Amino acid sequence: MSRADAPTRQIVNEAVLLEAFADLGLERVAFSELPLRRQMEVMAEARFVIGAHGAGLTNTIFCRPGTAVVEINTTQYIRRCRSFADIAMHRGLAYGLAIIDQHGDRPVVERNIGNDMEIAPAALPGLRNLLLRLAADGTGISCAVDALAS
Repeated sequence: MSRADAPTRQIVNEAVLLEAFADLGLERVAFSELPLRRQMEVMAEARFVIGAHGAGLTNTIFCRPGTAVVEINTTQYIRRCRSFADIAMHRGLAYGLAIIDQHGDRPVVERNIGNDMEIAPAALPGLRNLLLRLAADGTGISCAVDALAS
């Protein structure tokens, strides 16, 4: 299986998240479809970044200090990596971690493949509060961990 064919974890109800945050100007960006220069520009212009744990969040290295970054992950996967928190610390980003529900039946992560994720609609206000709190604190690192699972 080539890297391009490798399964990726996703937020299965991403449209709900985009709709709930539309007033903040949140939009979906598929980094795999953009040239590197455009990826860098998008991240340098971003005020907020919300994304599922994965390679796309590596682009936070191009964010301006103070950008609010929320990594979305599950309890199944969180023990495997803290790289995005480290990037945030070194870049001066306001970083938060949201733990949400898993969507799938894989008992363990195998070959870097875990369950998809689902944001409980009742968790959206908590996710919004986390993002806005981080954006308000914006200077330096502001770590927060919120459990948003239903």
